[in-house]
Amino acid sequence: MQGAWGAPTAPLDWCERNYNWTYWMAEPFNTLSSVAYAVVALLLWRRARTLHATQPVHLVTCAALVATAVFSGAFHASLRLGMQKADESAETWTLLSLAYAATWPSTRRRSAAAAAHAVAAAIGIFAIPIVFCEVHLFAVVLFLLWTLHTASKQQPALTEFTRRGAVAGAAAFAVWAVDLAACDLLYRTLPVHPHLHAWWHIGTAYALHQAGSAVLLLDVSRDRKKR
Repeated sequence: MQGAWGAPTAPLDWCERNYNWTYWMAEPFNTLSSVAYAVVALLLWRRARTLHATQPVHLVTCAALVATAVFSGAFHASLRLGMQKADESAETWTLLSLAYAATWPSTRRRSAAAAAHAVAAAIGIFAIPIVFCEVHLFAVVLFLLWTLHTASKQQPALTEFTRRGAVAGAAAFAVWAVDLAACDLLYRTLPVHPHLHAWWHIGTAYALHQAGSAVLLLDVSRDRKKR
């Protein structure tokens, strides 16, 4: 069935029957659950203001989360290739901003390196349509977790944020994989479709909130030590 956006052009088509609920959204549950990223952006921005974290990288993280919400929603509503790539770029920028903020103190060098990496990643995402985004994103996630785990040895307050983020991210990845690999089985065996990709959005949004909270604490503590 075709809806408002025409035939899908994206290679990914998640386990939600297209235009089954409305003419305007191919995957309404996946579209609406993308709002979770914008909610996390608001929560992290409020936390940054509370902690007096004024570094631009935290604003970049929040802006990238809002962009992820917008482009993820647009992708699932339309299933257009351009929106898929924009979604992948925005989520990559979110994780890169967190990884660079966790790794280096706030300097112009950090900002320049993060910006160059973000541009290079976006080029790779658009130029290499298969595998690049997933492999690069997985590597950035592992690096971020390793950085926060290492920092938590000196700052135990980071431990719970890191643990909760890792657990939520792993659970979200599990439902993402099931949704991708076992769609027909889910429809055949369950009386109500679980919309697992929507839960992926919620799980990863929570994981990003926990990681973002840890990075804020880490960056603020470094700034205080410099004073």
